[in-house]
Amino acid sequence: MTSAGRALTDDTIESLVLALGLAPPDRTAPSTTRSHLCTRREQRAILLLPSSIGRDRADGASRATGVRGCLVELSTIAGVSGAWRLASDALDTAPDHAFDDRAVLDTGDGQLLALLTARPTADTSEVVRTVLGSLIEAANAHILDGLSAFIATGTATAAAAQLHVHPQTLRYRLRRAQELTGRDPRSAWHRLALDTAIQLRQLG
Repeated sequence: MTSAGRALTDDTIESLVLALGLAPPDRTAPSTTRSHLCTRREQRAILLLPSSIGRDRADGASRATGVRGCLVELSTIAGVSGAWRLASDALDTAPDHAFDDRAVLDTGDGQLLALLTARPTADTSEVVRTVLGSLIEAANAHILDGLSAFIATGTATAAAAQLHVHPQTLRYRLRRAQELTGRDPRSAWHRLALDTAIQLRQLG
């Protein structure tokens, strides 16, 4: 987490932890009794949160406390260092419009930014996986086709004509794509992320 334009204080971090529904950090309590871990590195706060806290909850808490963040999911504790680098780099390089509709970026944003800034850790397969999510499953191929057509043509009407479906059918597919990815293809940043992932998948 980072606080744009001002110093990140201990009070801000404590407010964030409270907004997340977690107890404030108690440095005297045994680590086994805490539901999270929190540390600071310069003007960044690093929080290891329970898996029950998703992006929506983290986003709401971040908005309430006026901070920005990047939430990266971990499968093992060994991935903490890589997750920190991915999140920190994302917060350093994300354009302001990446935060137009949220305060917290996700792993897909981090992977995309690593690719766009030519980080040696950039992984094209991870961009596809983390941005498109379940859209790459065979059962959702029609939704991905609708999304691809919309991005290519710029309008639901033109995309529907290209796919020979009713415009309402196409709009339904776009709504489902947004539900499944958490990305609105009408937003410039999300459209870039989706288009990049789609193109990488086609090249793969």
